[in-house]
Amino acid sequence: MSNKTSDKNVAKVTKSDIDILNALIYVYEARLPNYNELMDSEVKALKNILAEREQDKKRIQELEKEKIELKEYNKIVSDRIVEYKKNSIPKQVITDLIKKETIDISGFKCIAVEDLQELLEGEKNEF
Repeated sequence: MSNKTSDKNVAKVTKSDIDILNALIYVYEARLPNYNELMDSEVKALKNILAEREQDKKRIQELEKEKIELKEYNKIVSDRIVEYKKNSIPKQVITDLIKKETIDISGFKCIAVEDLQELLEGEKNEF
């Protein structure tokens, strides 16, 4: 059953409902002459339900705040990935350059610094 279907079948608790429950608790706790242990357990049950409801509301607010923070974090990570991809050199380009431009000098395989600088899009580095 989807949440939409189950939500339609659940009664909505209004502020008026909560006010009535709090008034009942107040009356029962006033220890009227007919007060007994049964009423005590009913009041305790009502308090537990109201406390759990408040706790659920606070947790929902915390989760909504965390959701916003995660969205902001995901945006930062996404932006950094895009920036990294924009500034990175694909591995195949480097591999192709090495294969094409590597020379053997007395048993040492070398690549010219100029080729590497060209690969880095003209960045001038001191070697």
